[in-house]
Amino acid sequence: MKEVTVNGELLTKDEIRARVAQARLEREAAFGPLSLEARLTVQDEALRALIDCMLIIQEGRRLSLLASEDEVDAVLRQFARRYDGVDGCRAGADTAESREDIARRIMVDKVVARWREAGRRPRLSELRDYYRNNQEQFYAPERIHASHIVCNLEGAESEQAACEKAERLHGLVARGEDFGHVASLYSDCPENGGDLGWFARGVMVDEFDDVVFATQLRELTPVFRSQFGFHFAVVHAKKPAGIRPFDEVCAAIENTLWLANQDREVGRALGALQAKAVIRRQA
Repeated sequence: MKEVTVNGELLTKDEIRARVAQARLEREAAFGPLSLEARLTVQDEALRALIDCMLIIQEGRRLSLLASEDEVDAVLRQFARRYDGVDGCRAGADTAESREDIARRIMVDKVVARWREAGRRPRLSELRDYYRNNQEQFYAPERIHASHIVCNLEGAESEQAACEKAERLHGLVARGEDFGHVASLYSDCPENGGDLGWFARGVMVDEFDDVVFATQLRELTPVFRSQFGFHFAVVHAKKPAGIRPFDEVCAAIENTLWLANQDREVGRALGALQAKAVIRRQA
């Protein structure tokens, strides 16, 4: 494995070997043992990534987007604890080598962030065009908004005791007690007053879906059993299966297209650096 210079700046054999070894470990952890061809591909990809990183760092120096000592300290504090009574000690992590590595990473992030700023927000017409041309992405199955109260089998004295508790709570709600108040006080899933929000079929267990999707709006279900215990529910609203309206997905489309614009700017800027770079393999 040969050393490489990038615009006259050296990438040593040790740096290249370390990056290649890390890349191989990551690929093998995901896909298992690699063939010779795959190992060579990983080696080429790792070297290109190192070269790109060097180009970005060189651009960061040119733009004076350097990492401050405070920024490096902030990163160190995130992953290395201090020893009590020893100010500034980072359990061996605060070394000149680690600080240099962190400073380089911060510089790369700053350069990429600068490039991404050039990515413009999409126009409303572009959002509408994307929505019209990608309708299949916005299909949603039938969904309901429901709340439930459950008495779990786990922890109950007996199945009969859990059922009887659920029937008592059902009676309270049926006689006019506020559903959310009863859920908060007595349900084994009291969060948000038993409100489950919007969900489609398949999110909950079949026994639950079979009851609530067949229930009329604002109608209290009878007590029913699932693998978890005894439930009853009320359905607040329903949405039929179909294409979600533009207003409902507009923000998500805008974010997707804006990120794509930013990514293109990063690719364009990096490509410009690659095109004019002088890269030489040492003998």
